[in-house]
Amino acid sequence: MQQIDPMERVRARIVFKHVFWAALAAETRVIAVPGGHPDIKTMATDGKSIFYNVDWFNAQSPGVQEFGFVHELAHKFALHQWRQQGRHPELWNVAGDHEINLRLKEAGFEIWEKACCDKQFAEMQAEQIYELLKQEMQKNGGNGGNGGNGPSEDFGGMGGDLLPDGSMSDAEKEQVRQEIMGAVARAATLAAQAGQMSSGLERFVNGVLRPKQPWWNELQVLAKHLVREDENWSVRSRRIRHIYMPGMKAYRMGELILIGDTSGSISQEDMKLIMGIALDCMEELRPSSLRCIWWDAAFGGEQEFMAGERPQIAPVGGGGTRMDKALEYVEQNYEPEAVILVTDGETPWPDHEMPFPLMVLTTRKPSPIGTTIKVSC
Repeated sequence: MQQIDPMERVRARIVFKHVFWAALAAETRVIAVPGGHPDIKTMATDGKSIFYNVDWFNAQSPGVQEFGFVHELAHKFALHQWRQQGRHPELWNVAGDHEINLRLKEAGFEIWEKACCDKQFAEMQAEQIYELLKQEMQKNGGNGGNGGNGPSEDFGGMGGDLLPDGSMSDAEKEQVRQEIMGAVARAATLAAQAGQMSSGLERFVNGVLRPKQPWWNELQVLAKHLVREDENWSVRSRRIRHIYMPGMKAYRMGELILIGDTSGSISQEDMKLIMGIALDCMEELRPSSLRCIWWDAAFGGEQEFMAGERPQIAPVGGGGTRMDKALEYVEQNYEPEAVILVTDGETPWPDHEMPFPLMVLTTRKPSPIGTTIKVSC
């Protein structure tokens, strides 16, 4: 009697229990790799196909086999390869694992004991989870590559299961993205007709079909308008490989000031998260210096960091809120190229625009001056 392949058994079980994932599985190529494969120890995806290590897969319980297969489907259809955008690959992989595993747990899947599935990240996007993980890593001294910004080699979960996308062109990536969005829309329709559209699954679908633009992307776009680009003659021409041509790669800006509202209405953890993301967005701008000013009802202190120095922020305060006084202080004492103010917006404001570009990151009320970016933690 011919033995049924374990992967085919898994796919058959999913058809009867999970219409949504069965529909996505039907549109995904699945490739078996031998047990001794150097790169795929468990399962993985390159954003198009799913690969599974035969020895590992066959050694797992039926529940873990289902989880592993749907986990890779979720990576693919959550567009995690496309959303990485230069982030540390291992840490991004872990962030993506938390994002999708929490959804799968809510859907009733058996979660592998080694999987990354921390409930503190419930309902967060991988981008936000990544920032929290990175800050925790830096707080603890970090380990792994990228200057201590990534996890150790044994970083848990399914391992390094986000494979390179094969150097696809932008046009090819866009085509795959459109195909994925179409597949998710069709699968969601089938799941709804079968009465299997849970709240967690609905959030997953909306995240793919109607993704929210993270607020830190807005900050990055605005900040780039402040950059002065200079010619850099150390860049080799792409068209004429043996000739060095000037490239617009050297970014410069003057002093950047970050004002932190430490009145107590913003928690220390929220402040550190917002400021950490703001600092990351500023890294590519390479200001000549960075000045962090802490202010509640009055001046609480300041820190100055020179170009190339990694800021270690230490907010001070806890009283009332007078951001009008903070901006007045900057206006009278400094000539910054730009100012970023982090506040809840529950404050008096100056009655005039500032003589410098002002970006206000607010958790509650908008600012009547400068450019307001609404943030969430």
